[in-house]
Amino acid sequence: MSALWESDSFRRVAGNVWRPGGTALTAGALELCRERCGLAPGQLVLDLGCGCVATVELLHKAGYRVLGLDKRVQPGAVVLAGQSNSLIIQADMARLPLAANCAEGLVCECVLSLLADPLAFLLQCLRVLRPGGVLLFSDLTLRQPDLREKPAALCNTGGRL
Repeated sequence: MSALWESDSFRRVAGNVWRPGGTALTAGALELCRERCGLAPGQLVLDLGCGCVATVELLHKAGYRVLGLDKRVQPGAVVLAGQSNSLIIQADMARLPLAANCAEGLVCECVLSLLADPLAFLLQCLRVLRPGGVLLFSDLTLRQPDLREKPAALCNTGGRL
């Protein structure tokens, strides 16, 4: 069975924005990152789980250098990203093919809850993010009841998270 966002019907309705709040939510969050965290135009920001590159385009228009990564590169995403001089690569989120400390910002929207090992992904985020960098996450999730009883098991990283 395919994921909902992979169906043609969903794509016709949702267009390039596959998350609640759309790009308005992302734009507002980026403004906070600029004002409060110093995420400045010209810096490298990764869009992890870039999908149809709506956020890649938004980041580019805001003046950031952008690299989009996704498990499956969507049809047309490379063309759209190329129009904004951004790059899209296929990547496993648990093993990001990037150097340590390479990015000033990471954007991850509605991806964390879909990963088999979210903790491995978060550790990869910490690895590629420069000291003082900015993480911008938004997600929706429904946890299984047994996970609510054992939250420490999800956070046992020796104090790194």
